[in-house]
Amino acid sequence: METDFNYNVRIATPDDYKYITEIIDELANSAAQRGISIARRAPEYIIDKIDNQLAVIATNANTGQWVGFSCLEVWEHKRYVTGTALIISPMYRNTGISRKIKHLLFQHYLENYPEATLFSITKSEAVIRINKELGYIKVPNSEVLNDVLFLTGNNCLLNYADLLKGETDYVAMIYEPKQFSENSRVRNKSMAFQSM
Repeated sequence: METDFNYNVRIATPDDYKYITEIIDELANSAAQRGISIARRAPEYIIDKIDNQLAVIATNANTGQWVGFSCLEVWEHKRYVTGTALIISPMYRNTGISRKIKHLLFQHYLENYPEATLFSITKSEAVIRINKELGYIKVPNSEVLNDVLFLTGNNCLLNYADLLKGETDYVAMIYEPKQFSENSRVRNKSMAFQSM
């Protein structure tokens, strides 16, 4: 189903602090419904993402309600980036907004972190489809989970605890700016994985 309302998808600003409580509440509710045990996000976490222009928000242009949110997590001197905290308000789910948010977040990543490797670890078929549209490639989970630097910085993920317990139904995907170069470590391993 596509949207039948006017909406804005944009980089979040301090004017969006007013949505933080709703975003945090829905992140917690969504995780609980999916059986994921996580610590509740602190308001300061979302504020930091907004202040550092690492967050994308969607709002209803007619009512001003928040529609969706996501942000980038960046670590290891900008070598690694992941999209995290993708959440859509329940009344706006299945409207195509998550695709718009992910596309803008991806564009923001390309413009600001052109040398970084972008990771995604998900169970969501919708996220997997969008990632494929954006040019991500699937890699074995072990490729990501054996990367110490990835694990060190990526405890921001909602599914981090599950990953460390060895949950196997997550799909690991990577977008590398240099993924088509002959020297790409991840591309060479990923091509072998895809042909299995």
